[in-house]
Amino acid sequence: MGLAGAIALAALAAGCASQTISGEWKDTSFRGSVDSVFVVAIRREEIHRRLWEDAFVAELTARGVTAVQSYRLFPDGAPDTQQVITAVRERHFGGVLVSSRLPNSTSSTYVPGHTETRPVTTPDVFSNSYSTRWTDVKVPASIETTNIRHYETDLWKTGAGAHMIWTGVCDCPDSVDPNEIGEDVSLVIVPQMERAGVVPGRRKK
Repeated sequence: MGLAGAIALAALAAGCASQTISGEWKDTSFRGSVDSVFVVAIRREEIHRRLWEDAFVAELTARGVTAVQSYRLFPDGAPDTQQVITAVRERHFGGVLVSSRLPNSTSSTYVPGHTETRPVTTPDVFSNSYSTRWTDVKVPASIETTNIRHYETDLWKTGAGAHMIWTGVCDCPDSVDPNEIGEDVSLVIVPQMERAGVVPGRRKK
């Protein structure tokens, strides 16, 4: 069972006891917003997992949502299906947020050929010095390829009738800089969730 299935199972079990955003979807029948969230970031590197979870928790907390990082309950690695079920049941989370890494893609850009002026320095063997002149250099056309990393954020409602209520994909760098990750979460992902109406707006200080 994949992680999405695991979260769905966890949400149902509780009922018995995430630059620009692309691929966005919202359950239009959902009303209101979640008030408590269990945050799970799936990353190969533990430091990345913790930085992303901290960023989501900080932003959700600033919006009045009670949020808890999965690493606080499961410090040895992201929780599996049964662990998510247990956490949701015991802590009575109203929602589960899952941030997962998707396969990379590439973007190719054609750069046309052009002419640019460059300095050329040559030695003068007679005066034992150097002279600089400017000359036009033709730069051939090229193709520039950029790797793009994609991160999917899914928000699930728990309890009776549990189901996914929002999902979106962010093209973000996999940085170890908490400021960069914080900006991706606070300026792109969570504001988009706010616009979709699944999380509340930031509280005024």
